[in-house]
Formats: sequence, structure tokens, C-alpha cells
Amino acid sequence: MLRLLRTHRTLSDTDWLAFQQAQAVINAYLLSDTRLFFALPTKVSDTQLDWLSQRTGAAQAVTRLPAEQQKHIVSLAEEQLKQIAILRHSLEQQGDPQAAFLRAIPSQVELNDLYIIDNHPVLINWISATPAAPAAASIPPAAVATAPIVTTVSTTSKRSWWWLLLLLLALLIGALVAWWLWKQKNTPIKEPLTASPTISSYACAADHTPPPDFSLILDTSGSMALNLATTPAEEDWYFSTPFFLTPADKTLAQALTQSPTRLETAQTTINSTLNDLHPDIPVRLISLNSCESITDHGVFPSAQRPLLQQIINDLEPQTGTPSARALAHAAQHMDGVNKDGIILLVIDGADGCEQNICHVAESIAQQQPRLQINVVDMSGLGLSNCVAEKTNGRVYQATEVENIQKSLRQSTQELAAQQDC
Repeated sequence: MLRLLRTHRTLSDTDWLAFQQAQAVINAYLLSDTRLFFALPTKVSDTQLDWLSQRTGAAQAVTRLPAEQQKHIVSLAEEQLKQIAILRHSLEQQGDPQAAFLRAIPSQVELNDLYIIDNHPVLINWISATPAAPAAASIPPAAVATAPIVTTVSTTSKRSWWWLLLLLLALLIGALVAWWLWKQKNTPIKEPLTASPTISSYACAADHTPPPDFSLILDTSGSMALNLATTPAEEDWYFSTPFFLTPADKTLAQALTQSPTRLETAQTTINSTLNDLHPDIPVRLISLNSCESITDHGVFPSAQRPLLQQIINDLEPQTGTPSARALAHAAQHMDGVNKDGIILLVIDGADGCEQNICHVAESIAQQQPRLQINVVDMSGLGLSNCVAEKTNGRVYQATEVENIQKSLRQSTQELAAQQDC
């Protein structure tokens, strides 16, 4: 965690409660870019408070920047606060009491509370225990449906009352439609897998057939540090709790990060699977860093597979899940038109960097029809199933060690050295 500022103040119990409530809603509904916008407070002493950020890089107070750059960063910060306004409006429309928790967040940016890390704004001092009164938030046009204008209606007749009720009903329907559209846009797409694989075994192919391209994308996001048996509810709790104050919280957090973690299990089973690959097939390895970057470790021929396995073993969990970016990058370095190619995506969730991985997969399917993407889903939630469905790939739900070992072998069966032809 990167410390931005130490202040000579602390938060009252009411302030801490307001922070925890607001942070829980943000973590539950918004993407990582917005979550990382809000710095996290931590108590140093009875009179000192640190503001920390999960972003990495050099931090600088925005007040020290040139005026033009200040204006740019403030505009980025206002966009993040607009996401809060949109979410609050949506929750209010549903009658969800969580909307009240978001009123503790300021609606305007205070320049002295704004920092910049790697061109991203980060806000401190955003805790306000006294909720702001409900107000008309600044909502983008797409978030609010267009409804008929209510004109003055006479109250002297029952017919006029009926017209008023109909118009109010139209307003309600319009708001519900707007919320549904917003929800569809911001909810990861889950699609069933119906297609069948089209790539045949390389070991059984004719001698003149070129070896297929093969890229391995390994999810190294923060959630891969969780124990393999972690449930979705436990994962939500872990990432919605920025610090663990009680002994019970600390005990549960330690249990959720004990071995075998998802990443440790993936590393072990992937290295075992690499031993079974046909020696003609080189492997490109891509891992995830943050929403701003991925790491392409390069292409490893069979003679360098021990080095590849060592690199995989040395990978550690990072901060973001830019799986859509990694997928697009892998496809750019593969043929998929004149010869076959397989991308193996080992992942435990959806893209967490405001990219639509389903749209990326659809584009790959259109432009590289001989490129197949197989997905090993280590969460069991199926949040990236659409990637396989759109590219004639396969999905493996693997949440136990034995299932993961079996799934990885099956996901690379077209590339295996030994086949019953």
C-alpha cells in the first residue's frame, strides 16, 4: 500500500462506520478503477491517520501540478464521482437503503484532497459521517430514461386523475427501463457454452501441417491469492473489507489466504501440463499486472520449457485483472487465419478494468476464425464463458485440485505429444 498523507487527526466511530458502509457499496457495484480512486484510511495512533492507496507508482499532490494538468486530473476525478452519483440514483430508484451510504461521499472534488498516481486521480479525506441530503445528482443522459412531460392536470374530474396516474406510471416504467439498461451495461455478460472445438490434434496431423500457435494467459490478479476453496461470498467479504479490525476478521482473512491458493494450484498444474505438450509447439506466456499493463514474457520453444516453468512459479498476485487487454495482445501475435492457434485463459473471474472481454472475443472470432480460446475458470462462476463460446472453445469449471489438473490436460489436448489417432 502506498502512503499518500499522514494527518494529525483520527476518525470517530461514526466516521469509521460511514467509511465501511460506503466502501462496501463501492466494492460491490463498481469497477476497480473507481474503487482505486478512493484512498483507504488507516489508524496510526489516537491522533494520527494515514491515507493509503492500492495503486503503485510515484504519488504527487495535484496542487503541485501546472494549472492545465490540474484541470485534467480534476475532470478525471469528477468522472469517478459521477459514477457514484449514477449508482446512488440507481439504488434510490430501487428503494435500496444502501443508497444512503453513498451520501457520505462528497459530490465535488476538493483540490487539496486530490493526488495523482501513474496518471490516475486518488482522493483522500472523502469520509463524511453526516450524509448529504438527497439531491438531484448529475446523471448522464443515458442513465435516465426520457419520460413524457407532466402537464398541469385539473383536479376537478376523475378523468383528469386517471390521466395523471397514467403519466406517473409512464415515468416509473421509464425509470425502471433506464435502470435495467444501466445494469445490463455494467454487469459482466454470462453466456452458455454451446459451440464445439474445431481444431484437430497436431500429433495426428499430416507431416506438412505447421504447428499451431499457443498462448497461455495466466490470471495473476489479487483474487488469485485466495485459497482454492474460497466461496464467492467469502471473496466478496474479503475485498469489501479494506482492513480487518476484529480478531474474528483477522482469523477469517488468514484462512482465506492459506495454501493452496488459486495461483499456487494453477502454477503447479500448468507446469505439469507443459510437460505433455508436443515438442514442436512453442509457448507464449502472458500474465496480468494492473489495469494499465500486462507482461508478455515472450515465446518459449520446447528446449526452454524449464525456464518457462520457473517463470510461472515465480509469478505473484498483482492488483488488476486486464484480461481483455491480455487476450487482445495474445491474438495480435498469432495467425489464426492460415494456421490454427489456441489461447488458454486460466482465470478466476471477469475483466476488472472496464473492458468487455466478450466483445474482444467476438472480434477475434471474426478476424481470426482459426483461433480457439479455451477457458479454465477457477472460480466456478462462469464470468468469462463468453470468450470460449464465441471462438468455438471450451470452458472448464475447475474449483478443486483434481478438477484443475484434469481440465488443463483437456484444454490442451489438441497440443499434446501423445494422441490416440
